[in-house]
Amino acid sequence: MLLRRNEVIRKYGVSNNSLLQWEKDDKLKTYRTPGGHRRYMEDEIKALLGLDSMDDGSFILLRKKQVVEKYRLTYETIRRLQKEGKLNIHRTPGGHGRYLESEVQAALGINMDEHYKRLEQIKKRIKDE
Repeated sequence: MLLRRNEVIRKYGVSNNSLLQWEKDDKLKTYRTPGGHRRYMEDEIKALLGLDSMDDGSFILLRKKQVVEKYRLTYETIRRLQKEGKLNIHRTPGGHGRYLESEVQAALGINMDEHYKRLEQIKKRIKDE
């Protein structure tokens, strides 16, 4: 599947500079639309990030800061989870660390279905008050 630049950035947590550098270093092939816009093959992005062996495709890569903000963790907690082997860090070709959101949730024992149910119950309770 071909992805736009901003889709690659959002889904895989890589920067625009990384995409341009990979293109320059011939690590990533760029496809151009008739209007000259860049497109990237998702499989090639996955291969570069070492995610090509993942089969379900339902993953999101997060930067450490995104994990801290989204899950309200401290940097120390992330280091501890890594040290305990509960959270893996995935390195981009540029050496930047990324975390699979599903692995973060598993490390924290979060069942997202249960989480969303609780949120709906809270919203309903607030609405009823």
